[in-house]
Amino acid sequence: MIDKRGAPPHTRFIASPHAPINLHLIATPLDLEPMPETTMSKINPLSTLSLVLIALGGACLLAFNLIGSTIDAQGVLHEPFGLIPIGWLLIACGVVLGLASLTRAALRLLKPRSDRQPR
Repeated sequence: MIDKRGAPPHTRFIASPHAPINLHLIATPLDLEPMPETTMSKINPLSTLSLVLIALGGACLLAFNLIGSTIDAQGVLHEPFGLIPIGWLLIACGVVLGLASLTRAALRLLKPRSDRQPR
């Protein structure tokens, strides 16, 4: 139910001390209702971690290309070779975690709703 000022019941109008012209609505505990949980609001930590690992692996490979390689006066090659296996290892781990996350999500969708347990 809304009163004549357009506010829900049990709502007080309080002027802000920093901007006395603006009125701010302050809701009392009677107005607070739990927000409905949507399916998109949950972010799967496995998928987030997999994206982070793939991004870090790509950053390692990009850093290898940006740093470049040099040959000193004695003919010794200097390059950040360690970035190559680290980058590919991070990308591989990210792909594996991403596939695990997709498999987990697919199994949840195939599971009947009555068998799902609340989180």
